[in-house]
Amino acid sequence: MLATGKPYRQRSDTASTGRRPWPDFSARTTASTLELVGQALDHLRDSAGTAAVDAAIDQADTALADAAIAATEPGHLTDALRDLLVEIRHCQRAGQVSSPELEARFRATATALARPAS
Repeated sequence: MLATGKPYRQRSDTASTGRRPWPDFSARTTASTLELVGQALDHLRDSAGTAAVDAAIDQADTALADAAIAATEPGHLTDALRDLLVEIRHCQRAGQVSSPELEARFRATATALARPAS
């Protein structure tokens, strides 16, 4: 029971209603994935070849899989994030630091994600 004296009511299960609990869940999941891909890119820039980069890549990869599942419709942003993550992983394995092209692609994806859907 809440302090107001009213009983606490949880949201209904998504399986029973057939709807997502939050209408912007897909957008929020994709945005958090973008943030994790950015963190992996930061780690690649600052400490290429270390376990921190591998951990950041793994975390972003897991979030990307969640974003793909949560997407209401497959989109080019999820594909762009996946491509960025593949490139970051390739640079990590090659022991290379981030490139200006990779940074520019990340900024372009972030800009596209920030645009309101039309």
